Amino acid sequence: MSEEGVYIVKAIDFTEAVIKLRSDNIVHVTYKTGTVLDVPLQMRMLDMYHEICDSRKLPFLFDAMDHVTVTREAKINAIE
Repeated sequence: MSEEGVYIVKAIDFTEAVIKLRSDNIVHVTYKTGTVLDVPLQMRMLDMYHEICDSRKLPFLFDAMDHVTVTREAKINAIE
C-alpha cells in the first residue's frame, strides 16, 4: 500500500472483485474489469464482508476497474 505502515490483514480474491481488510480497519473493495454487480453478487459479497470483518461494522472504500456496471435491481437493493 502507498500509505506508510498500512498493510493487508486479510484478502478474498474471487472472479468479480478483491476484498481486503487493511491494518487501519478499512475494508477496500475493488471490482474487477467487466463485473456486473447484481443482487445475487451483492448477497454473495455480503457473506464475504461478514467473514473478512469478523461481523464488525467497519468503514468501506470502493473502487472499480473499467466497464463495471450495477443493475437497477442492485441499486434498489443497496438502499433497502
